[in-house]
Amino acid sequence: MEKRMYFEARNLHKYYPGVHALNNVTIVADKGEVLGIIGINGAGKSTFMNALAGEICIDKGTYYIDGKETIIRNQNDSGKCRIALIHQEAVVFKDMTVAENIFIYNLNKYTKAGRIQYKRLFEDASKYLSMIGADIDPKEIVKNITIGEKQMIEIARALVRDAEIVLFDEPTSSLSLDEKENLFRIIGELKQKNKIVMYITHFIDEIMRICDRTVVMRDGCVTGEFLNEDVTTKELVTGIAGQEVETIVNATDKRDKEIVLKVENLNCYPVVRNVNFAVKKGEILGLWGLLGSGRTEIVRNILALDKPDSGIVYKRNNKGILEKISGHKLLEECAYVTEDRHLDGLFMQMPIWKNISMANLKKFEHFIMDEQKERDYALQMINEMQIKASDENVLVETLSGGNQQKVVMARSIGKNPDIFFIDEPTRGVDINAKSFIHKKIVELAECGCAIVMISSELEENLNLCDRVLIVRNGEIVAEVAKKDISKQKLMDLCQGIREEVKYE
Repeated sequence: MEKRMYFEARNLHKYYPGVHALNNVTIVADKGEVLGIIGINGAGKSTFMNALAGEICIDKGTYYIDGKETIIRNQNDSGKCRIALIHQEAVVFKDMTVAENIFIYNLNKYTKAGRIQYKRLFEDASKYLSMIGADIDPKEIVKNITIGEKQMIEIARALVRDAEIVLFDEPTSSLSLDEKENLFRIIGELKQKNKIVMYITHFIDEIMRICDRTVVMRDGCVTGEFLNEDVTTKELVTGIAGQEVETIVNATDKRDKEIVLKVENLNCYPVVRNVNFAVKKGEILGLWGLLGSGRTEIVRNILALDKPDSGIVYKRNNKGILEKISGHKLLEECAYVTEDRHLDGLFMQMPIWKNISMANLKKFEHFIMDEQKERDYALQMINEMQIKASDENVLVETLSGGNQQKVVMARSIGKNPDIFFIDEPTRGVDINAKSFIHKKIVELAECGCAIVMISSELEENLNLCDRVLIVRNGEIVAEVAKKDISKQKLMDLCQGIREEVKYE
């Protein structure tokens, strides 16, 4: 007889126009278990989590909790079932205090005669923050704290609600290494307290490290289920993609190529300090450092998106001479993919074709804009980048994360840049989209494009970069050649083992 699990979701269906988002999905979990849920973008993972959290309502199917049939139509129903969702982007009220956010569902308990009793509120918030090892001032306004600290608020909120089932949706995509370790510790403690943890991620190493069992989803269906002690990383990757995924490695030699970009004495105190480096034609140069090291700020200052205090940038002109160039002019001539596609990379409520053509409008202008030419160009890029959508009129906000990132890349590649700045090229995308984007980056380099890449993923730096510059506290503190790049070396250097810097 099959063992009865504490939580069971049986035969779930969810329909959207033209999409069967959940197709007869059955997922079960027991107390004291960490269940991983993985799959490519659009597989149905987040749809399942959102349904369980009451953020959407399923069309068909049944939930059972502790053997009893349960209805979850909204967030109120989910809360009564003691279910809490920790979102990829923390749901917080930025102008309220940390304590108010933690007790947002329980503020009435701290209200007397229409006034919040802040002393008791702050004391209780401190207790819950201590329980999860979060060193955060409960009186601090949320807009002033880090992404990782905002996530701690959601976890504390789950403890306040005494959640029995805690859902994590891509929780580590924006966390520092220390914040990730703290999160894994908290998940371990939740398991020890006999809670159910369901964990969505694209990172296979995280699944193998913290999960007991893994469910694989594809096209709205559950396509596999594995005990982690019995499965290999390769088997999980193949299960996710439905086929073996090619690992893209940049093997070209850039030693004899000319310098196309040179940065001298760039400063924007205190986040960028005396930065000097050069990039060669066809080279992939990595900027590696921990979250908050200043790597993104270096690029933003080069492109004058932030105003530097001092520094000179040189770019090779058509005559082969390095000449001084302003950040604004460089931004116009080069391509730049930002680290947050939602915040400043895409026009979310505009169609795909408009997003792709936006950086190349001069191509379609002849007294007036030629919309048909603009659409034809976008369709060409949609096909080239293998963007999955019914047509070019689909709104970008409805696309999966991987396809959204491909739209950003398509817009930039369409500029035919000779210099390309890419910040977190594969954040929040699945393994198929990641492999495709890696292939495009290598192809651009092989065609002579100089690429400056920021990535939090060690494997990405190892496989793609010709050189890696180590950034710490706004400074470039070391350079690592391709033959010397290793995970251990990059980690050691970014955490304080200093080497002599070599500028080329």
